[in-house]
Amino acid sequence: MPKKNEEEGQEFFMRLDNPNTFRRNLLEASKMTLSVIKQTHKVSQIRELKHEVINTIAKEVKELKLLVQKAEELMPNYNKAELKKYFPEPAIPKEQPAIKTEKSDYKPKPKAPSSEMDKITRAIEDIQKKLQSL
Repeated sequence: MPKKNEEEGQEFFMRLDNPNTFRRNLLEASKMTLSVIKQTHKVSQIRELKHEVINTIAKEVKELKLLVQKAEELMPNYNKAELKKYFPEPAIPKEQPAIKTEKSDYKPKPKAPSSEMDKITRAIEDIQKKLQSL
């Protein structure tokens, strides 16, 4: 029985043949882990921006549908014969000019890097400095 108590009180140490190599490997693993976390954070920011853009587009589409509905309500109802009577078919020219379409000038505003992203970047830089000092 006394042997169990003695074993429980003992601390275990592991001898490292080359502590610099072990430290370098540990720092490189930390650097890779932080890089993955940083990329994951970037992806989540892009997803948030994507959801914001989708929500604004959905709101604008709802508004457009409402405006089209109001325009249809305000338009008088005529059948095709009456429309031909009031609006005769125009003569179509042989060469029609190309229709120009306007490109959307919407550009999402880039967000300022969050404090979490700055922390991760600083941690990666610190690890790189430690690796260079080894």
